[in-house]
Amino acid sequence: MKLDKSIKKKIVNFYKKGMIKSQISLKFGLSESTVTNVIEKYNAFGKTSFEPRKNSTHKSPEFKHLIVLRVLNGETIQDISIQEKISYCAIRSWVMKYQELGYNGLMKKSRIKKILRRELLTNNEKYKNIDSEQRCKIYEEQIRILWMENDILKKSIALAEKVKAKKKSINTDLKS
Repeated sequence: MKLDKSIKKKIVNFYKKGMIKSQISLKFGLSESTVTNVIEKYNAFGKTSFEPRKNSTHKSPEFKHLIVLRVLNGETIQDISIQEKISYCAIRSWVMKYQELGYNGLMKKSRIKKILRRELLTNNEKYKNIDSEQRCKIYEEQIRILWMENDILKKSIALAEKVKAKKKSINTDLKS
């Protein structure tokens, strides 16, 4: 739920007058974390934190990568969100995509498709002078290699999941 500018101002004013966050949250029917968020943004950016953000500014994959690296190096998403004026959810999404797909996960799908199309065209140029039977053999070999790589990736994912499950069971055993 987006908070109106006037409500944000009232929250900050009540806080400045000495009212504690839990009382403010009850007064406005908000969660305490929402009140904390409004106050932290005000402390970081002053009155500009009351202004609505510009809608959907495009961020380059390079910029997203720098933000993700900051998170992976230990900065909290909340702090980065406030400093860079980017939504918490957007940063969290970038981190998850990066962990799942690497740098390519930070690119727009249309950009990835363009890169793949370019690679496909250059590959077709390579095999232009080769007869169709040889080309077919080359493609079959490439497919076989891709299947092998895929199997290796599946096995490594399964192994990582086993290790994760084992760590989880060890942690639960230690806690009990």
